[in-house]
Amino acid sequence: MLSLSYGNIIRKNINSNGGLLPESFNTYNIIEAGDIIIRPTDLQNDKRSLRTGLAKEHGIITSAYIALKAIKPLNTAYYHYLLHAFDVMKVFYNMGNGVRQGLNFSEFSRLMVFEPSLDEQDAIAEYLDSRCQEIDSAIQDKKAQLDTLAEYKKSLIYEYVTGKKEVPVL
Repeated sequence: MLSLSYGNIIRKNINSNGGLLPESFNTYNIIEAGDIIIRPTDLQNDKRSLRTGLAKEHGIITSAYIALKAIKPLNTAYYHYLLHAFDVMKVFYNMGNGVRQGLNFSEFSRLMVFEPSLDEQDAIAEYLDSRCQEIDSAIQDKKAQLDTLAEYKKSLIYEYVTGKKEVPVL
């Protein structure tokens, strides 16, 4: 079972006690790698989480989400980046209706999207994949540095408050 969580499609452990499980999975959508998932619910509330994800594996996902499948040759990574940009710009929040302000496929399908050639889609997606990977790597490096500094800070405090080291006289 898969779920969309802050822009990532993750596996949900149905054997854990966390989260709710349906009585039946009959209404769930079957998705494949390359499908784009949109969470169209509660648009008026959550303005921070990411509402789009790109499936990387076969699985099932709640029918509360919109699952977009390619019906002609295209680069789904490009379209995911495009929809992600719309998401970050909060385009979806101006769409939808109802008390809980939801968006259905009919409303979503009216969204105007760019359709460059397949070669351009591939080039854009490859470039963005590369740059995003570099940025993610830099973030991981900085997190490791922050963890090292946090450990050093704890050690420093411990050594001085326990008297293992003395405060230098200036």
